[in-house]
Amino acid sequence: ALKDRGWLLGGNLKYNINNSWYVSARGGWYRPQISGSETSTYQRCVPTPGVLCPSVLPAVTFYQYQYSQTVSGEYFGVGAGFNFSSDFSLGLSYDYYRSNRLSNDFKADVGLYSLSAEYRF
Repeated sequence: ALKDRGWLLGGNLKYNINNSWYVSARGGWYRPQISGSETSTYQRCVPTPGVLCPSVLPAVTFYQYQYSQTVSGEYFGVGAGFNFSSDFSLGLSYDYYRSNRLSNDFKADVGLYSLSAEYRF
């Protein structure tokens, strides 16, 4: 399982199409620390006197990996929403966080849908 935590530095734009509808966009720099651990099992045959491989009860070996790396990349997102009044709106957005390759050649890109509620006073 991967864990992705980091900092964002960027800008947001919100444009009211009319009194009811708006669109939004955002983008910038993304610098996460990606960490995780992984456990895998490997079964192998253990020959014993009088028993040929594959053995009825194979030996099980567990391998556990842990890793942590800080990378950088960019993020961008788009959204749209509805202003119910001058004080309240609901919106739906999609954001994409793109990071450089990790040292083990994995990519940790993240796509995120979000529903937002905004109260203005």
